[in-house]
Amino acid sequence: MRQRPISVMVFGILNIGFALWKVFMALLSLVLHPKARSNPLFASITSDPGFQAWTHFSVVVEVVFAIILIASGIGLLLMQNWARVLAIVYSVLEIIMVIAGPIVNHRMFSNAMNAPLHGVPPGLFAALIIFGLVVGLVLALAYPILLLVFMTRPKIIASMTAPGAPEAC
Repeated sequence: MRQRPISVMVFGILNIGFALWKVFMALLSLVLHPKARSNPLFASITSDPGFQAWTHFSVVVEVVFAIILIASGIGLLLMQNWARVLAIVYSVLEIIMVIAGPIVNHRMFSNAMNAPLHGVPPGLFAALIIFGLVVGLVLALAYPILLLVFMTRPKIIASMTAPGAPEAC
């Protein structure tokens, strides 16, 4: 019988948790997106056709990623090698999506940074947007990078592909 590394079980649980979080955030995005139009600043940002297209595309992709994470999480808990490979695929695709988001929405960020706000010193809003973007990127990239690193460790690969080891049901 194969030894079950704790990190594989932890990532299995985390994958399922992050999948549920992704579904929740996708639903929240769909609910709040129309309500943002009542605020003039958000209305100017969210009225950008590129932003709208990216938002709709992202919601669909995030739901697909959630399904991948749930499958991978369950498979990791069962010590299935296909789940490790699926976790790696998810990690790479998620990193691409996280990096693509600000690139695709560059015009929207530029418009937001140049929007005049009454009572706010010039440049402060732009600095806050850049700060939020950097912190958001770091946080959004942390889990897929960590998952990618752990799922490609030799010890994890060996424990999930041990020759002659019975596959978990």
